[in-house]
Amino acid sequence: MPVIALQIAKELDRLCLQTSSDFASLSLVGSYGQRFQWQYAYGNRNDRYRRMVVKPGAGPDGLSLRTGKPVIWSEQADPNGKISNECPLLAAEQLRSAAVVPLLQGNAVIGLLLMARRSLEQYTNQDVTLIIDHLPNIALLLNNTI
Repeated sequence: MPVIALQIAKELDRLCLQTSSDFASLSLVGSYGQRFQWQYAYGNRNDRYRRMVVKPGAGPDGLSLRTGKPVIWSEQADPNGKISNECPLLAAEQLRSAAVVPLLQGNAVIGLLLMARRSLEQYTNQDVTLIIDHLPNIALLLNNTI
């Protein structure tokens, strides 16, 4: 595993500890400006996340991608499971609550940071603020990959 991937995994681990999360994943735009793919993960149970893409407007990740704003989701607030079905990552990792924060460059979304729990404990605005505070560290690591 490249050094940069280890550093990103360490940052995701640190963020999981600070937000009491079980899972963290980072989605970046694919080559040639194509679909956003989940490229880094911490706390994952399998590697299926690598084959998954973000569908704009579908699920909490797609909504954050489309709006450029943080999105908080919980299975409790989605009793029909409609939103979780729109985000295969939630189902594959058995996640029950999530917070998705976009990484912005100007007004453009260049990535998504998804933090999630396998419990029903919902994310708060304080959790989202903590996640946002970590974005510069992640952006710095990503700049080193280019």
